[in-house]
Amino acid sequence: MCGSHLKFGFEFSIISTIMSGSAIELGQEPPEAVAVPEPEVNVDGYGRLAGDVLGAVRFSPGWQRIQGLIADEQSSRDLVAATEASLAELPSYRAQILRLKYSLSTPGSPGLSYQELVPYFGYTAGTVGKMVKSAVRSLRIQDRLDPINRVVYPERYQE
Repeated sequence: MCGSHLKFGFEFSIISTIMSGSAIELGQEPPEAVAVPEPEVNVDGYGRLAGDVLGAVRFSPGWQRIQGLIADEQSSRDLVAATEASLAELPSYRAQILRLKYSLSTPGSPGLSYQELVPYFGYTAGTVGKMVKSAVRSLRIQDRLDPINRVVYPERYQE
C-alpha cells in the first residue's frame, strides 16, 4: 500500500471515532455542564512572591497582612489572580523563572533553591540568583505592581 492510502485510512479512522461519539439528537436536551475543578496552586508561593515584590520582610506588618490574605480563601484567590496579572506583563522567561523559583503550580512546595534551578536554565547558581532578583525587580515597576498592591493594600485605592 502506498503512503496516501495509509494516511487516508488513518484520517478516516479518527473521523469515524469522533463521529461515533456522543452526539446530541435533534430535540434532545444537552447534558448538564460538568464543573471543571480549578487547578491547584501554591498559595504560599504566591504569598512569598508578593512579599518579595513588596519588600515585606518576615513578621513585618506587610508580611502579616499577606499571611492574613493567604488564610482567607477569597482573598487568596484575589492575590493569586493579581499576581498572575502582574506575571502576564513580564517577558515569558522572567515569568517562568519566578513560577519555578516560588513553585507556583505545586501546592505545598517550599519553592526551589537557586541550585535546584540550575538544570532548568543551564547557568550557575549565582547567575540564576541574579536572574530571579532581576525578575522580582522588574515586577516592582508600578504598572506591574499595581494589581498586587490593590489586593494587599485596598485602602490606598479607595476613592
